[in-house]
Amino acid sequence: MEVRKVIAAGEVIESPVDVVKELVENSLDAKATKVEVEIVKGGKRLIRVKDNGTGIHPEDVEKVVLQGATSKIETEKDLMNISTYGFRGEALYSISSVSKFKLRSRFFQEKEGKEIEVEAGNILGTRRVGMPVGTEVEVRDLFFNLPVRRKFLKKEDTERRKVLELIKEYALTNPEVEFTLFSEGRETLKLKKSSLKERVEEVFQTKTEELYAEREGITLRAFVSRNQRQGKYYVFINKRPIQNKNLKEFLRKVFGYKTLVVLYAELPPFMVDFNVHPKKKEVNILKERKFLELVRELAGKEKPIVDI
Repeated sequence: MEVRKVIAAGEVIESPVDVVKELVENSLDAKATKVEVEIVKGGKRLIRVKDNGTGIHPEDVEKVVLQGATSKIETEKDLMNISTYGFRGEALYSISSVSKFKLRSRFFQEKEGKEIEVEAGNILGTRRVGMPVGTEVEVRDLFFNLPVRRKFLKKEDTERRKVLELIKEYALTNPEVEFTLFSEGRETLKLKKSSLKERVEEVFQTKTEELYAEREGITLRAFVSRNQRQGKYYVFINKRPIQNKNLKEFLRKVFGYKTLVVLYAELPPFMVDFNVHPKKKEVNILKERKFLELVRELAGKEKPIVDI
């Protein structure tokens, strides 16, 4: 593989948590109801994600590790109406380019699965395998072929915490999915199917008040717990976790500085642009002012809106 392609892949995948993110999103897009994640050495040695989703058709197994491969976008209009987690189609290609990679999947209409093994972007082989419906991806020795990038990874404990927080984020938006996390051979997180309120309260170990507001195609649902030791503010837009400091500061102002706020916003896809950030952690909102007005209304505030 050309050096520039390996470097480009390393820019898409910067750490173990990036790998886990892409693989878990693929599992959720495949309508999995059970997602199991295993990491060793904070994900540096091993990352394994297994699900019971619809699986990959055997004819497509080799295609998913090709550059630019995607089955989630068919037309230019789809880019403005994204309803899946992943759409760029670079993830598996990038991951397999900087690791020792193995994917096995059984499509729900097939009697057996198919496995592909890739090392540093080179396909080593494929074979038929017996397995339940779903997909299992194994990523070993991340950045083994990019030693400089490997040196910049955080300490194992730091990478481990980042993976744990990521799983919690996706668990908070998918209460109908059972999540399990194993770290160093031990089960560190187990969240069974539940209601959204139950999931929030289980993750944060606290009782919450539920708030609801709706206007002009925007739906807000929040779970709030006041009088916390410190404020925590989580924002999910169309099931995506959003890292926006200005929006979180706005939540602090309208809900209080020692409050847990888990805000869920549902907007029509055309009103949200996730393409402003390469990892889709930030968004542009078409009617941002009305969105913020509704957030303030949700918090019970009547003062004029102040742009963030």
